[in-house]
Amino acid sequence: MHDAGSTEEHHEPPRSSHRHGVPLQPQRRVNAELEQRLKELAPACRYKVHSIATALQMSERQLRRLVRASFGVSPNCWLRRQRMRAVLALLVEARSVKEVALTLGHLEVSQFSRDFRTQFGCTPSSVLGQPAKLRALAATLQPSDERF
Repeated sequence: MHDAGSTEEHHEPPRSSHRHGVPLQPQRRVNAELEQRLKELAPACRYKVHSIATALQMSERQLRRLVRASFGVSPNCWLRRQRMRAVLALLVEARSVKEVALTLGHLEVSQFSRDFRTQFGCTPSSVLGQPAKLRALAATLQPSDERF
């Protein structure tokens, strides 16, 4: 109990400054920092959750919980969205769909084309080198987009 005449203040013990390897800070700042770090790591880690978790020195489970809490989607969903953004950017200047697919780590060009068609409703070859069409497709990739 606190005595009214006392000059001593009662403070709760400080809480841990880290959770899941990320310092506790205002949530928006943490989300922005996490998103920036993940965007940097994603291409280098071939858009693989395991590789990103390793690079961040955390378990896959920790990364999954952190990404879901921060962005409301699974890491796989978030990474597929980032990969699709990269696909659209590369299709602007690429010489072939195969070049784009291999650059982003797809082993099968046919699977890459199917995934693209499922996401966007057209083939990658139909928009290859067409910036206006690619910008229109990019506009469909909303943050809450769960189609992929």
